[in-house]
Amino acid sequence: MRKLLIVLLLVIGVVSCNRAKPVTPEGETKEKELPPARITETIRYEKDKCTAYNIEYPSRDPYGKPETLSGTIVVGDEVTKDEPARGLFLYNHFTAYASRECPSRGELSVQKIMVGSGLISISSDFYGFGVTEDKPQAYGLADSNGEASVDALIAARDLLADMGYTWDNRIFNLGYSQGGQIAMAALKVITQKHPDIRFTQTFAGGGLYDISATYRFLVSSGKAPLPDTVISALLAYNQFYKLGFSYEDMFIEPLLGKIDQWFLSKEYTGVQLRDLIGTVNLRELVTPDMLNLDSDISKKFIEAMNKESLCRGWAPWLNEQIVLVHNKVDDTVPVVNAENLLRFLENHGLTIDSHIENYQEIPGVLPPHFWGAAPFFTGSISRICSILGIGFWIDMSKVVQLFRDNLPES
Repeated sequence: MRKLLIVLLLVIGVVSCNRAKPVTPEGETKEKELPPARITETIRYEKDKCTAYNIEYPSRDPYGKPETLSGTIVVGDEVTKDEPARGLFLYNHFTAYASRECPSRGELSVQKIMVGSGLISISSDFYGFGVTEDKPQAYGLADSNGEASVDALIAARDLLADMGYTWDNRIFNLGYSQGGQIAMAALKVITQKHPDIRFTQTFAGGGLYDISATYRFLVSSGKAPLPDTVISALLAYNQFYKLGFSYEDMFIEPLLGKIDQWFLSKEYTGVQLRDLIGTVNLRELVTPDMLNLDSDISKKFIEAMNKESLCRGWAPWLNEQIVLVHNKVDDTVPVVNAENLLRFLENHGLTIDSHIENYQEIPGVLPPHFWGAAPFFTGSISRICSILGIGFWIDMSKVVQLFRDNLPES
């Protein structure tokens, strides 16, 4: 009897241990439970007449595993708990490098420009910034960042409702450069996973919709006007697609020895990085194999990049309202991105409001990629005014400052 009791106790112990670590049918450990979305900080911007609510919310990392991400909700003073907002504004921020450049760390230039519209702004930091700033950033990964953006929108709606805010049934989805890619990726995500969410209008400008085509373009041209973007994309794809290449496989000196200090430290802005890099010549930055499209390393990068293309692999709804803007002479994010996306959308039966034009106003002052931002933002805001039935409310001094922040230090 004593031996039987011991055996029973051992069996109970084994069962208890198994219950402590539930597994899926495939034998993998069950996904971790994430805490619900919450407001972590409230910041008052008296000069800008708005309040920012920093948030943390459940989402996924670039590997597809549950991860808490962060972002920011910005509410202008014209919106109160007694005065409904005119809608929601999902703003997908452009390229960031320094930890301080994400929304939850105070980089709210565009969000503050939107104050006065009556829209509530919602932005994700994206993976690698904010609460995950100790991780590599998922630069150029459309699907992961698109999901982070949509998850921020979903979390923000619940938190705003809990605070007593209400809003009209409009959601504007906007982004330029990296943000343009993510705006289209967010549209893809809601199409595939959240059919209950509909964007009133998507504004996408200067985006990496077909990053493998961009890689081919830059290799053929031999230069990168914004080399920081190229380096960041190569680091991200190697990291999150587990390509397994060493820095020595991708980069040459003097850049090779500076990757950790310049990029992974997240101490430097894009302007500072371009000054440190000191060249746009790719032959002075990357290995010969990276510039050979027939090499094994290039083929593996292109294969990974093709998986992130927004010009294939999904079917948008026919009644989507999309404004597409691209500078035809952009040599950082070449126009082939917009052309391939436009062809893809039109082949699916959509009518797109496209503005693929030459916006190079002052050659030699700024890369054409930056000049494309001006018509994109002014055109988008004009369209938003028309839809909302309001006048132009923008404080142009904030727009000027936004451009000054991106000028070379020289």
